[in-house]
Amino acid sequence: MTPKRIDMKRQKMLIAVSVTLNIVLAGLLFFVGRTKKDAGIEPVETSLHMNLADNDNFKKIFIEKNDSLYEVFYNKYFEDFPTQGYLLACAYYLIKKNDKTRKDIVMINSEIKAIYGDTAVIKFPGE
Repeated sequence: MTPKRIDMKRQKMLIAVSVTLNIVLAGLLFFVGRTKKDAGIEPVETSLHMNLADNDNFKKIFIEKNDSLYEVFYNKYFEDFPTQGYLLACAYYLIKKNDKTRKDIVMINSEIKAIYGDTAVIKFPGE
């Protein structure tokens, strides 16, 4: 195997893992929202069109690479659920590899560090 083929396999695996994690986290958000509603606690305000687990939204962001929809979801998650916003930004960076998404990752990483006191060390390719 050539080094390029190994890198492509590793990149495909990272994308698959990242997308899977985003789907699982979106499902967890839905489940937590339902249990809070059942317990009589006010649920987190989510509308059907703002659900990342919605197949149409997922396709528009990750397959069609819709930057404007990504920004809407990223901003919502940045304010309400920073960990999910971090995962969304990382997954989108693997697809687009642009400077805007890179800045989003650095910004939300500092937000997570402020909340939890520590965060993952990020090393972008070429640094």
